[in-house]
Amino acid sequence: MIGILLVSHGAFGESLIHCASHVLGKRPLYVRQLGVTV
Repeated sequence: MIGILLVSHGAFGESLIHCASHVLGKRPLYVRQLGVTV
């Protein structure tokens, strides 16, 4: 099992996951995001 953790500014990571979900037709199982604001 391989997982992907996106660490990005604000909600940008969630937007990337949303785009990938649109292309794949479903949300990938092992993808999480962590939004960071400074």
